Formats: sequence, C-alpha cells, structure tokens
Amino acid sequence: EAFSLLEQMAAASPNNGPIHLELAAFYHRQGKKEAALQALNIGISSNDASYEAKQNALLKVFPPGYLKVENKEEVSAVLDLLREKHKNNELAHAISGDYYTQMGMYAEAQAAYSEALAIKPAQFELWMQLCSIDIELQDWSALELHSNETILSFPNQPQAYLWKGIAQQQLDNHSAAIKTLKSGEVLVFGDVFLSSQFAGALGESYHQLEDWSNSDKWFEKAISLNGNDASTLNNYAYYLSLRKDQLEKAAKYSLRANELSPASATFEDTYAWVLFVKGDYAEALKWIEKALQHGGDQDGVVVEHYADILYHLDKKAAALEQWKAAKQIGPGNAVLDRKIADKTYYAE
Repeated sequence: EAFSLLEQMAAASPNNGPIHLELAAFYHRQGKKEAALQALNIGISSNDASYEAKQNALLKVFPPGYLKVENKEEVSAVLDLLREKHKNNELAHAISGDYYTQMGMYAEAQAAYSEALAIKPAQFELWMQLCSIDIELQDWSALELHSNETILSFPNQPQAYLWKGIAQQQLDNHSAAIKTLKSGEVLVFGDVFLSSQFAGALGESYHQLEDWSNSDKWFEKAISLNGNDASTLNNYAYYLSLRKDQLEKAAKYSLRANELSPASATFEDTYAWVLFVKGDYAEALKWIEKALQHGGDQDGVVVEHYADILYHLDKKAAALEQWKAAKQIGPGNAVLDRKIADKTYYAE
C-alpha cells in the first residue's frame, strides 16, 4: 500500500524530490533498476530535497560494496548531477571520490577529493585518501603537493611525512626525502609498523645517494622492527648483491622474502642474482627459471640476468639469444649492448 501511495503521489507531483527519492529506494528493492535510476535522477535534480536525503537514496540504489562494472556510466552520471546541484557541499565531492575509487576511476576520484578539500581543507582522513589515490596513479608531483598540504594543516601526523618522502624519492630528490622522512620518523609513537616503513624508506634514499653506512643502518633498523616485510628484505638483499657486500646476509634476507611472498618474479630474481654473485650458478639457474615462469619473461632485467647465468654455465649461444631478447623487451642499457656486440659477459 505504501508503494502504491508513493506512485500516486509521484504522479501527482512529478517534480517532488523527496517523494522520488523514496520511490527510487522502493524500485531498487523490487529489482526495477531503470525505474529506480529514473526516480533517483529526478530526486537528485530537485531543489526541494535535502542533500542528506539525496545521499541516502544514492547509497540505497547503488550500495558501495555491490557496484558492478556495468554500473560505471550510470553511477558517474548520477554523481555528476549530485555535484552540479551541490557544488559548494564538500560531502557531494567526497562521496563522489569514494564511488570513483571503488570503480577504479582514480583520475576522477583525485579530482573529486581535491574539490572536497578545496571547500573544507581540515579533513585529515580525506587528505590521506587523496594521497593514496595519488600513489595509485603514480602521480608523484601531486603526492608531494598533497602530502605537504596535509603537513601544513596537520603537522603532527607522521603518515603525511612518509608519503611526502616517498614522493620526493620517486622524483629523485633523495636529500629532500631524507630530511622529510627524518622529520616524520620522530613523530611516530607506539606504531612499530609505521616506524619500520620510515626506516626502510630512509635506507632506500641513503642507498640512492651511495651512503652505504647509513643505508645499511636504516635497513637493519627496518628489519629489526618488522622482519616480515618482504619488500624491505628483498630490496636490501638486492642492494647488498649489487655492492657484492655481506652476501650471506643478502642470501638469508632474500630467501626469507621468497618464503613470505612465494611465486614473486621480482623476489625470485633477486635471490637468483645473490646466488649468481656468490658464484653458485647452478642454484641461481633454478631460481631465475622460477622467476621466468612467474612473469619475469616479460621483464628485460630478469631476462638479462637469465642470460648472464647461462653464460657462466658455459651456455654462451643461449646466453647471446637471451641478451638479445632482453634488449628487445627493454629498457636496455650500454652494458647489455656490449654483451651482445662482443658475445661476452661484462659486469655492470
């Protein structure tokens, strides 16, 4: 009876927003998708329904946890309408950002969250959400900007310093990254995981600056705080292998990374390379073949490592073919060109 009455009221008042929003929820429960969408659009377009009523109806017709690929265009059109009707309401832009994020529309999410924060900047969680979208987009300049804006408004929140430091690393400004990361690291209290992330990031920047002593110090601190961070274990092991330093430790850390995250081509390649540097070519071959099986055959660096190992196992013709394959995959390098031209191995 309530549903029938709503339909009668909607027919009598075709532009009544609150009624159409209620009707949209009824239609949705009955599985009448087109009717629900039409009623929702009328309700959101209206001037007599509150923003809160519109948002509630939106959440009922398109429950965030149940969005489907085929809903993208419909949801996007509704969000455009909601934001147009409520340009100055940060909530309209924020919920749009949430929907866009769930639909994998990260550029649209970035724009929506930015608009919400332009209206009401003092929203720490929303800044964090925007920064996470910047990372998803690998938009490092935006991440540096947005994390810095967060620091200006919330100077005692360490996460913002971590993300700003990561952005500066990606922008190849490691001296600035170290300064930022150290400023944030001292703000961490009681969060061992976050402390380990700062330490690992500092180890990375010091490595890039070829300050091996400080790099080792911070990587060791990161691992002492969280010995189950596969990425940190892998990266530190690989850097040690490049330096041909502390190879037993490198092997231990790399093997642990593979135990924590099996079937990772990157981690398997690192362990193969540590074994290669140690001179254990037969075992290195086993691990590089695992890496190739798990997607490393599409990575030029992994394929080049495979060729290097083959060469040292006296399979020089096969090595040459794999060097050529590595060059074709890319990105290539001058040493690889010499290997191909001279048909011999050169250390990098």
